[in-house]
Amino acid sequence: MKKTTLLACTLLAVIVLQTPAAANELNENLSTESVYDLLVDRFNDANPQNNVDVNTQDPSKFFGGDFQGVTDKLSYIQDMGFTAVSIGPVFETDTYNGSNITNYGELEPRFGTDEQFEQLLDAAHTKNMAIIVDLPLAGVTTENLDNVISAYSAFLAKYDIDGVRVTLANEEQKPLREEVVAAIQQSSRVSIFPVSDTVSTWQDAFRTVDLPLAQWAKVATNPEAVQAIDTLTSERFTAQSAEENMFPPTRIKVALGAMMALPGIPTMTYGTEIAMNGKTEAESHQYMNFKTEEEIIDYLTKIQKLRGQSEALQTGNIDILHEEDGFVVLKRWNDEETWIVVINNSSETKKYTVSSEDIGEKKELRGMFESDIIRSQDNGKYPVVLDRELVEFFYVEDRRGLNTGYLVALAGVYVLFMVFIYLVWKKGKNRTKESR
Repeated sequence: MKKTTLLACTLLAVIVLQTPAAANELNENLSTESVYDLLVDRFNDANPQNNVDVNTQDPSKFFGGDFQGVTDKLSYIQDMGFTAVSIGPVFETDTYNGSNITNYGELEPRFGTDEQFEQLLDAAHTKNMAIIVDLPLAGVTTENLDNVISAYSAFLAKYDIDGVRVTLANEEQKPLREEVVAAIQQSSRVSIFPVSDTVSTWQDAFRTVDLPLAQWAKVATNPEAVQAIDTLTSERFTAQSAEENMFPPTRIKVALGAMMALPGIPTMTYGTEIAMNGKTEAESHQYMNFKTEEEIIDYLTKIQKLRGQSEALQTGNIDILHEEDGFVVLKRWNDEETWIVVINNSSETKKYTVSSEDIGEKKELRGMFESDIIRSQDNGKYPVVLDRELVEFFYVEDRRGLNTGYLVALAGVYVLFMVFIYLVWKKGKNRTKESR
């Protein structure tokens, strides 16, 4: 019941984004963004001077993370390919996750000062990254709604925030959320983007192998969905896969690979890159450890670089060519480029034959990670084979054929090399005769 309530709260969240006034703000089409979702207190402690009542041994207490800590790690986040950072609530609070606000007009002093918060925003914008802040409605009622709206409006007017996410404590607050969003939109000229909950669908599809993906396929085609394998209010994806006796890093890589292949807004919870575990919030909101193996990070970086350079993978059309027993073949395309994405979330090697009807005549598929170039055998068929628990991206391009100039040059080099060998041999033979 608790898990269902938490997921429902996530479903009722919305992202409110300021209308673009500068190049640093979030793009109007959020599918071009990639969001790293964190809690300030649990991420990085760069300024021990603001640590008050900190106890890293008690998961219900503050751990010491602060604005400066996030600022110091922006390059770490950007290097993985993320373009936006969601930092949770930042207002004065008596809870580490910021959900229980005690003063809507002040920043949480444990997180840092106004100046340090502005430094975080400036540093992010210098890197062309966006900052998203949560506006919780926990504790908000019709009696104090006007005061909360006034405080949030003043907050948006004071700081150069790129986006805000309005979150609810329960479904009954939905009308309050609508009033808050409408008021902020009126005073700040903001645009509203709904956030769909996809976590349960992702976990049901990828926590282990050979699971049916029909329900996931419905999520896969939604360009407005926030694609996420877990959130700050759900069980960690690692916990789900560990319960299935699966190897979490492999499971995470398959899920992230699939996530980056879809339309929508890819969003990753902090710590996923190190396979952070946890079933409850107290367990899953661990202090971030930056000294770990980089297997997932390396893979994530490559996948995000690929997605970041392709408009078709970000905002293009999607066709599901095949879906059966954990094996999915997608086509992502626009007028300029076409991709075939193969997701093998099964326990065995799988094969699928792409036809010329799908990609056109005289093409070839160039694998980005696991495969070589695939060409048809003059029958318009392109056989794709992929091992278990892998995701491969194939770029579709015109068949190149043989490079005659290159082959002639290669033959010339070979002939010259053989002539050189002959001359050396002949010269050595003459010297032998002279020495006699």
